[in-house]
Amino acid sequence: MLLNIISIYFFIAISILIYFIAYATTSGKSIHLKIYTILSVSVVIYIFGYMMELHAQNLDGTKFWNQFQYLTLPFLSGLWFILALTYTKKFETLLSFPVFAVLFIPTLTFILRITNEYHFLFYTDYKIKTVYGINIMLLEKGIAFYVQFIYILVVTTITLFIFYSIYSKNMDFNKIKFKMLFIASLIPTSSMLLMIIDPIKIGLDYSAIFMPFSICIIGYTIVKYDFFEIKGLARKQVFEDNIDGMILLNHNMRVVDYNINAKLFFNLHDSSIDEIFTDKFKTDKPKLYEIFNSKNLKTYETGFELSSSYWEIRTKTVSNSKNVVNGHLKIIRNITETIHVQNNLEKIANTDFLSKLNNRRKFMNIGSKMIESASHNNTKSKLCMLMIDIDNFKLVNDTFGHHVGDVVIEKIGLYLSKNFRDLDLTSRIGGEEFAVIMHNTDAKLAYEKAESLRKAIENSNIIDEDKSYKLTISIGISLLKEGMTLKNLIREADIALYKAKDTGRNKICY
Repeated sequence: MLLNIISIYFFIAISILIYFIAYATTSGKSIHLKIYTILSVSVVIYIFGYMMELHAQNLDGTKFWNQFQYLTLPFLSGLWFILALTYTKKFETLLSFPVFAVLFIPTLTFILRITNEYHFLFYTDYKIKTVYGINIMLLEKGIAFYVQFIYILVVTTITLFIFYSIYSKNMDFNKIKFKMLFIASLIPTSSMLLMIIDPIKIGLDYSAIFMPFSICIIGYTIVKYDFFEIKGLARKQVFEDNIDGMILLNHNMRVVDYNINAKLFFNLHDSSIDEIFTDKFKTDKPKLYEIFNSKNLKTYETGFELSSSYWEIRTKTVSNSKNVVNGHLKIIRNITETIHVQNNLEKIANTDFLSKLNNRRKFMNIGSKMIESASHNNTKSKLCMLMIDIDNFKLVNDTFGHHVGDVVIEKIGLYLSKNFRDLDLTSRIGGEEFAVIMHNTDAKLAYEKAESLRKAIENSNIIDEDKSYKLTISIGISLLKEGMTLKNLIREADIALYKAKDTGRNKICY
């Protein structure tokens, strides 16, 4: 009768655990959910093995199923400990230890138990007794058993400390959650004490009996506080299928879930979502670390020059029906195409169609900033302007047609682009008028550059449809003086230009 009751209980427990395993497997990708799934599967194997041990009819059968339990039993406390670290994210020093260090003794225990028949270091003797119709295995413990027992006590105590320390420092939403996790971790410890005391003197494995309660409490806590109240809200916003990358964080800024596009974003940047708030991520990707820790809208640029990509990272608060903040949703949007369109539109808006130089709007805007910067840096005497006019341009249009005039404008634009530096501001500011503001340039250098341009155009031919045309230009030069504005600089250059044209054209005047 007792065996039937225990068997029904284990069957129900295994069924419930399988439900939580399936839910955790299909509902999230975070590291703590993966560890919870491994822990739950391990517990199912353990309690199934113990159930079959109780049903065994002889000593050989009980020995086989006891050995079967040790496929996962040694690792349960270590997995529980790792789950506590990954779930709380509060003990980064401990979390930085390699996993194999935590699971070294359990792995050794597994090996010693499987090979016990050759050395008897784990169990020195096996016996069997029948109590209430149940074959109970009596085991004489060896030194390896007590090493594993001490390991379990130490790891379980640290796990309890982790959950209790977080529980005692949190309020409201988190306090309830970590209280449940603390209770879930306390149950296996209590069952170990029951095994030592054995109050009903049957010799049952109380850990196998009470372990399902603990795993179910953890599963319920994760489902309720990480999914029903946070993840469920985000799912309504088409979480998985969104073209944007999405990362769901809980109240403690710990990753709960993410979609495929978020994973692709981090793969593109040679990093992992699981490392997003770690010291390693802070060191390796300081800019991204700063952006993802901010709740403000941020733009992130990757790549170089023409291959640059632009990303917009924004944060949306996830709240429940009582307006209590339960977490945050990080939304990663690729805005590269938008930025390129904006840049192209800005370039079109600021570029002269024929000459491909800056237009008057860009010239006035950037020119004012250049003069302001020169004044602040006390380099007033090092800024010069050239005002350039094509001689007899109206005659060119009237004689040869406007299409030839367009070709002339294009050619002059090319000459200006080739003869001046990138840091100089070259512009077409009117029909046949061009202007250049030269950085860090005195009167002598400005004259030399102007003369070089004048000669180059004078000695060149403008060719269109096998016809050749001769051109000349007149240039006026002005130097930035104290207190001058862009309008003053333009006026002085204009005066010098008119002087050049009035005195015969094809010359340079100050």
